[in-house]
Amino acid sequence: MPTADHGKTFFSWRIEEFTKHARSNWWYAGAALIFVVLLGYAIATLNFLFALIVIIIAILMILTSTREPRKIQFAITEDGLEIDEDFFPWNMLKDFWIVYNPGDIKCLYANFRNVMRPRLSAPLDSQDPVAMRETMLRYLPEDDTRHDEPFSEYLGRVLKI
Repeated sequence: MPTADHGKTFFSWRIEEFTKHARSNWWYAGAALIFVVLLGYAIATLNFLFALIVIIIAILMILTSTREPRKIQFAITEDGLEIDEDFFPWNMLKDFWIVYNPGDIKCLYANFRNVMRPRLSAPLDSQDPVAMRETMLRYLPEDDTRHDEPFSEYLGRVLKI
């Protein structure tokens, strides 16, 4: 739970730190085949940096598939966003958008002003997206050019990675 006071809390809920996908044996067989092919290509072309990257990705996928995601606290306050022990004041954020497709995806996205920081993504679970949007518009502009989840997240969800 956050220890500092960041003003009034408008919304607070718990999210998983990452999505744990249900993967079949066929998925693992396909992933192993792709790993072997990419590693073989890297060795055949003497591209050892690529081989190292393929091995690191395989290790990371194995490690994340064997561990359960932690539940972390996510809150929208009058001073910014609280994510577990981290706090991001509104002036660190550039804009936000909410994707709401019932039964498929219901998620809050926010971009940081610092382009080196990755996009923030938080599933809304049972939160009211309309009330959340109205609250966040007081502090951040909405990116009204975005109406869908980012392609990278869609691809990760479909490929279960």
